[in-house]
Amino acid sequence: MEQLSHQISLQKYHAADDHKEILERKKRIEAYKETTEKIRQEQEENAKEEERRQAELQRLAEQTRLEQENTERMETMRRKEQEEIHRRMMQDRMERMKDPKFRRFLADLPEEEIQNLDNETLLQKQVSFTLTLCSCLWPFGFTDVFEFCGRIE
Repeated sequence: MEQLSHQISLQKYHAADDHKEILERKKRIEAYKETTEKIRQEQEENAKEEERRQAELQRLAEQTRLEQENTERMETMRRKEQEEIHRRMMQDRMERMKDPKFRRFLADLPEEEIQNLDNETLLQKQVSFTLTLCSCLWPFGFTDVFEFCGRIE
């Protein structure tokens, strides 16, 4: 019993210090929890910010890719349109060259010069030929070149 009373007296003697240690330990644990919570929140915020930054970079890369594709598509369309216009002009030129009336007009020109005529010059020559023909036919009562050409065929 004496031992028990000695232990009780020791406990009472150290109770204040033990209580103080327990409170300090509790404060350290709470401080640790707060610190780790702040670190975790900062890490989450950093991860979210990195995610946002990566998403923005990806969005910008996608936008750049789409703009480049659009530019390429527009360039391809423009090139195809130019090719189609060129093809039509060449087809029109060939059709005009097949016309026997116009062929008679071009008979004075050498073949290589005819082949080297650009469409603009060819069109100008055709217009001047038509105007010349009109001025020659007017005195004879023909008002329409095509009417006259229809009669000579």
